[in-house]
Amino acid sequence: MEFICCNPFESDFYMNIFTRHYKSILKLIFIMSLLFCKNSATAQKCGCTDSFAKNLDLKATLNNGKCKYNSFNIRPILVFNLPKTLN
Repeated sequence: MEFICCNPFESDFYMNIFTRHYKSILKLIFIMSLLFCKNSATAQKCGCTDSFAKNLDLKATLNNGKCKYNSFNIRPILVFNLPKTLN
């Protein structure tokens, strides 16, 4: 590597550094992007996100509306007979 003594306040100084070392700079930027952005590129996974459902998908991040539940019966406690017509 050749050392060049230049004035850093000249307009060409940084351009000369970039043109001489652009491959190394691009490699460094690529490696840094892999290290710091590894979780930002994950896609959303569709599935059932309701914890009360039988088919809960713990890896799902987006509910697709296909949750399945256990069936159950509800019996009323009180029963009222209503009139056939309203006054």
